[in-house]
Amino acid sequence: MKSLQILAASILLASVSTFTYSCKSDELSRSEAERLLRIEAPKQETREFEIYRGYSNGEGKVIRLCKRLKDLGLVNYENRPYFIDAIDNMQLTEKGKQYVVNQRTHDSDLYANCKVSDLEFGGATGVSQQKGTNTALVKYTQVRKITPFGTALNLNYGPFEVSVTFTKFDDGWRINK
Repeated sequence: MKSLQILAASILLASVSTFTYSCKSDELSRSEAERLLRIEAPKQETREFEIYRGYSNGEGKVIRLCKRLKDLGLVNYENRPYFIDAIDNMQLTEKGKQYVVNQRTHDSDLYANCKVSDLEFGGATGVSQQKGTNTALVKYTQVRKITPFGTALNLNYGPFEVSVTFTKFDDGWRINK
């Protein structure tokens, strides 16, 4: 019976020591970085689109983007009959409106922040911490799920790598924003 009590006390002491060490550790583990990133990493990407009254010939790049948005059913506009490559009265369609995260107007033009992709956390690929500092650089992957607005911008599908800095505070590690 005495040996069972000694064994139980030894196990308890080892558990408390391990817990205390892990809480006091200045090192950021990959698993802790992943835990925090799953909570705080961006879940979507947005871009601002200017839904303008009209564009003309000199704005070729914008005109091409507007044509792609129209081909994808995200906007409607009228072609100016007196210009070869010009548009008037552009508006978001119902399909386009479902990707609007927020919007503002300026001089009767609409500026819409539209979701271009959903982001999924892929995993931490590396943790680098300089000895004696309270910061760590963490690289991780995210995977894009492109929306039609992202397609119009020719965003790349698939995983991409992101770097973020963590800082150690008295209550643990936090992602710098």
